[in-house]
Amino acid sequence: MRLICFPYAGGSASAFHQWPTVLPADIELVSIQYPGRATRMREAPCHRLDSLLADIESALPSLLDRPYAFFGHSMGATVAFELTRRLQAAGLPAPRHLFLSGRSAPQLPSRRAPIHALPHVEFIDTLRKFSGTPAEVLAHEELMEMMVPIMRVDFEALETWHYEPGAPFDIPVSVFGGLADEAVPMENLDAWASCTSARFKRHMFPGGHFFIQQHYPAMLNIVARALEDY
Repeated sequence: MRLICFPYAGGSASAFHQWPTVLPADIELVSIQYPGRATRMREAPCHRLDSLLADIESALPSLLDRPYAFFGHSMGATVAFELTRRLQAAGLPAPRHLFLSGRSAPQLPSRRAPIHALPHVEFIDTLRKFSGTPAEVLAHEELMEMMVPIMRVDFEALETWHYEPGAPFDIPVSVFGGLADEAVPMENLDAWASCTSARFKRHMFPGGHFFIQQHYPAMLNIVARALEDY
């Protein structure tokens, strides 16, 4: 089994670097690197979600030679959802399970105004209010100088994306949330149930939007148990 993981806005493949130490040996973890960061720094980032999806889709066929599942946190959950739609439309093997974390169901309207074009100080202040970026990262000026351009691009991709209604998947969906994540309340996670005709389950953990940083071992235990069925 292969677990293909998609990072959050501003994140990179390194967000999952500790996960293989927790997963069973028969689950191979693959971290997707978006263009414009880390090992793909020299490539232009994707200002539109469709461009990012096309970039990932072009690299996926070589990873679909065995059963696989998708995991995405925050922005990564939207990427995993839309990518599954594209793969099914192309007649390619679909993931056996979707694990979606820290993201409201796609059919729900956003409860906030776009932020990607805000001036620098307002952009940082807004990120702080969302509690979507660790406080130690926000306080690190040099790090934020590097991260803000990528975060703006990622927020632009999300904020210019429009959900199109479609038939529900016949794929089990598991969602994860933080009990203190004000941006993604429990009912917004439960709304993912309408996106599948198969099994749906929600799991909640202590913490805010980045609960996965502290609770990934417990979360991956749930993932591993779910993948035992395949």
